Amino acid sequence: TDRKRTEAQLFDSVRQIRSLFTNVPIGMFQSTPAGHFVFINPTLATMLGFASPDEAVEVINRSSIAEAVYEDPTRRPQLVGEVQQAQGSWKVYENRYRRRDGSVFDAILTFSEHPDPISGEHFLYGFVQDITERKQMETALRLSEEQYRAVIETSPDGFWIVDRQGRLLEANEAYARL
Repeated sequence: TDRKRTEAQLFDSVRQIRSLFTNVPIGMFQSTPAGHFVFINPTLATMLGFASPDEAVEVINRSSIAEAVYEDPTRRPQLVGEVQQAQGSWKVYENRYRRRDGSVFDAILTFSEHPDPISGEHFLYGFVQDITERKQMETALRLSEEQYRAVIETSPDGFWIVDRQGRLLEANEAYARL
């Protein structure tokens, strides 16, 4: 019958969405503007140091998202206020989160506020991508560049860099004295 076919399609659709939500390699959540998770996916639970989404939601909601996972708890109300003013537009932030063990990680937070189509209640929907490794590589590159610059600038030997046309791009103090 048509009803059974529609129910089967609905069941299949729910299964596909649940599979995507469960297996995507980025943290996903639904929360209240007041600061409690409605649900999170396994990736976000793992990022935050929990064994399962259910455990994470239960422990975090004993206090609030701001208190339990934000490195700076005063930051969440500011971000939520900006998102609410954006009226449904997605906002992107770099943020720092605290894991269950107290360690901190850097992440890109993308979220927006939308009303539930049935109840009209507003929820925050978002994505969290851990960028700790990228931030560590950026720091290592910056330090390496600083060390290179210090060696070149303090060297008694003249160093210079030219482009393919032979134009001088950079030179140290010792080269300028030559």
